[in-house]
Amino acid sequence: MRVGISTSIFWQQAEQMADHLKILKNAGFEAIELDCSSTYRFIQPAFVQNLMAAISANKLKVHSIHLPYMHALSSNDNGERAKAVAAIGKVMTEVVPHLEKILEKVLTLVVHPGIDMKKIPRESQMCGLVRGVQELRQVIPDGKYILAFENMLTSHFGSSYEDLGYICDVA
Repeated sequence: MRVGISTSIFWQQAEQMADHLKILKNAGFEAIELDCSSTYRFIQPAFVQNLMAAISANKLKVHSIHLPYMHALSSNDNGERAKAVAAIGKVMTEVVPHLEKILEKVLTLVVHPGIDMKKIPRESQMCGLVRGVQELRQVIPDGKYILAFENMLTSHFGSSYEDLGYICDVA
């Protein structure tokens, strides 16, 4: 069995992500989910080049990218949803092309379908997610990647069987 881990374990020191990859490799991990939410504010050419070099040097396989989730893709607020799509778009243009050069397989993109239902009610998130998925198609080429929805806490939209069926239908 090959063992992998999410780099989100280092979310508090995300600016040093390239250095942390050696720690993961030395611990025995062979594959990673690259957390591009905690590293989002550092995404610039030098950071990305350093990160790609560290992935290659440590011979880690990137099986998925966790897309940014600091803005709600399921929001009915056009501005909030636009921020979510823009953040994902930035990762798709500034990180993914570099990763594709060193990948051996189709990349899985992980996205949160919703947030806490106390912040945005379930029915509102259902409507917002329809628009959010449509808008994602502007920044994620259809058919090129696997889009994986990560359901979070039970208080979040996307955590029930009914929500999961709805999300699958929308996508």
